[in-house]
Amino acid sequence: MTSDRLRSGHQPLDEVLSGGLPANGISIIMGLPGTGKTIIAQQYTFHNAQADRPAVYFSTMSEPLDKIVRFGQTLNFFDTDAVGQSVFYEDLGQVASRDGLPGVDAHIAAVLRERRPGLVVIDSFKALHALAGDDREFRQSVYQLAGRLTAFPAASLWLGEYGPDEAAVSAEFAVADAI
Repeated sequence: MTSDRLRSGHQPLDEVLSGGLPANGISIIMGLPGTGKTIIAQQYTFHNAQADRPAVYFSTMSEPLDKIVRFGQTLNFFDTDAVGQSVFYEDLGQVASRDGLPGVDAHIAAVLRERRPGLVVIDSFKALHALAGDDREFRQSVYQLAGRLTAFPAASLWLGEYGPDEAAVSAEFAVADAI
């Protein structure tokens, strides 16, 4: 990884992205279900995870964490030995069901303090919309999370099943450094 780019480990993709995604920035990976968002996020996860700056992969409420990990294990880049050492998976689904958006925010903050990651993935970020009582609450949550991640610093990948029209109106796109 160069100082300002987050590499995927896939040379053609990194070339298309002028060396990778912005390091220490928020990148949104968007697309319809089944387009490979989770696969590319796991590629970045394993390529960039280090013991002193691990990768933390948060699943939300769109795809069960067990399914993400089980499918990921079939991919060449998946390193079973890294899981629990430099790659950490966290399930936000139960926290979200029990404590809503404030609980999710608190859990992410606690994991950031504990793990001090170099890469944070939230899959699916869009699923968090359903936890907010209204647009104002969601925007406030996005603002706080973006501030926390920017100050940390860590690269962040926020995945979502967004259509092209949603980029103009969804709060997360206002704080993203790359889409």
